[in-house]
Amino acid sequence: ADTFFEDDQSSEAMEWYQKAISVHPDNWNIQFRLFEMNMRNEDFAKALEYLINAFLAPDADAKWSRQAMNHFILQEEIDLGIKYFEKRLSVSPSPDKTEEVMSRLLLIRGRNDQKENRIQSALSNFKRAIQLNPKHSSAYRDLGWIYWKQEDWESAEKVWKKYSQNLPNDAEPYNLLTRIHFQRKNYGQALRTIEQSLLIQPDQPDQQLKWAKALFETRKY
Repeated sequence: ADTFFEDDQSSEAMEWYQKAISVHPDNWNIQFRLFEMNMRNEDFAKALEYLINAFLAPDADAKWSRQAMNHFILQEEIDLGIKYFEKRLSVSPSPDKTEEVMSRLLLIRGRNDQKENRIQSALSNFKRAIQLNPKHSSAYRDLGWIYWKQEDWESAEKVWKKYSQNLPNDAEPYNLLTRIHFQRKNYGQALRTIEQSLLIQPDQPDQQLKWAKALFETRKY
């Protein structure tokens, strides 16, 4: 089966993997390989059967969660992936791995919602992504930008402030907060967020220019 698979003879490989499974049904690696092959063939119902079997392995969540997620993304079956991992979350011995991949899939669904102008759905997906993974920087960024576009500066500030609290060594949340402070003409607060950002990442010419502008506006000549 492996030889056929490596030679891109998928139908022959599938046949022999299925024979191998009939002899050793608890061979989790073959179960996962059959999941991958059926995903590529767009036989999603069959793929899920093999994925469920593969995840009976003791170390499945740590070993295969990200790989399985990537197959759902590749086939643009984001909802199917979320549905599977939502069920998996209740029984997973490594829920942190399951939460991580679910958070990623929810981010993608939220971005798809934005493209289709389903703003409330996008908000829900980004919030759930953050709930599952409080260190998901992209979800914080995208959620805040929705509020920004709605000119809801207070909500955007709350989201990006939470971002800075959960990832204090990342310069980006402070840069986003600086945008809010400039928009609201809170130059004193802008100085603080700019300085915090530059402490983390000194080589930021755009932030240095904003720092100079904030100093000028606060008359700190």
